[in-house]
Amino acid sequence: MSKLGLQSNQAQEVAEIYRTQHQHLQRRCLRIVKDVSLADDALQQTFVRLLRYWDSYQQAPSRRFWLLRACDQVCFNLRRKQAQILLVEDARLDVEQVGSVSGGGGESGSDLDRRDLLDQLLGELDDVERHLLVCAHLDGMSKTEIALSTGWSRQTIHRKLRSICVTARRLEHRPRLARAA
Repeated sequence: MSKLGLQSNQAQEVAEIYRTQHQHLQRRCLRIVKDVSLADDALQQTFVRLLRYWDSYQQAPSRRFWLLRACDQVCFNLRRKQAQILLVEDARLDVEQVGSVSGGGGESGSDLDRRDLLDQLLGELDDVERHLLVCAHLDGMSKTEIALSTGWSRQTIHRKLRSICVTARRLEHRPRLARAA
């Protein structure tokens, strides 16, 4: 047994998973959290989760799907925490600082609106729907690839993606003040 209480074969398996998957997971984390430091934290937390829930991982019908889903959940949790930190920091800004920040360069209003809409959409979706959104739009996977990865039927995937689109349209057409609340 190692210092972490892992059996040698388990430690070897985790090392092999890290060797073969860490670059893909790192890119996935970076696409979701949009920050190199947070992506590094997410990758580390994903492998901590793998160690903590090793038995669940071993019994999963698709180990790759288990790992991707764990990675997504860690990333979304970090995004949520980061958003809360930013809200607290924004609340500390006084009126002059807000005026000077919004008047300068940076992102356009439409980019901010799009990012705000995406954040709200991610907040409205459950874990499965968030995972499908990441697979389809960030990873660019086809419905067939998602079906092979998850074990779900293409029809189920199509139905869930359609539901996500309906939710996005509903959020998009909500008045701006209602979205900010």
